[in-house]
Amino acid sequence: MSHKAAIIDRIQSIQLEEAPLPVIPRFKYPEGETISTFVAMAEKAGARVLCTENEAHTYAVINGKVTGQKHYYSAFHDSKPLQDATTEELAELTVAIYKAPLGVAENGAVWIGEDALPQRVGIAIVEQLVIVVKVDNIVYNMHEAYQTIEPQALGYGVFVSGPSKTADIEQSLVVGAHGACGLTVIVEK
Repeated sequence: MSHKAAIIDRIQSIQLEEAPLPVIPRFKYPEGETISTFVAMAEKAGARVLCTENEAHTYAVINGKVTGQKHYYSAFHDSKPLQDATTEELAELTVAIYKAPLGVAENGAVWIGEDALPQRVGIAIVEQLVIVVKVDNIVYNMHEAYQTIEPQALGYGVFVSGPSKTADIEQSLVVGAHGACGLTVIVEK
């Protein structure tokens, strides 16, 4: 028996008592400040936040984002489905517009699961990313978010907070190095 196999056998032979998962307390947060906190944190992360009054207003804002754009994907328009896109078409994609089922105030992030992402790469390769979240779907913290999304039921999902950015060891900030250069979050009433 190899040393590796012997170590694995010893580890597997250890019988541990099962322990219940810890109870996560309900954290208190300022009442009535969820939306203002979301907007402030999303802007702090580098996103542009637009608030719309209703679905028609949201649609008008989205039309403004794709007007004149030759290569875009939109969950709101009749654009070519991303799942059918070729590598060349994906490389030319400039704007992508998605619907997010959830926003998180404490970090200004929006959640997008695989059901809203016809191509996982679509969220990362575009120049401009637009994400629409309804005001009623914004929770205050990540504890509430994880109670809502059930990540174990999904194969893929991502929290997006601001455009892609990175800084090297010299602290030179680069926006768009690993994803979208710009993020616009539309908060719809």
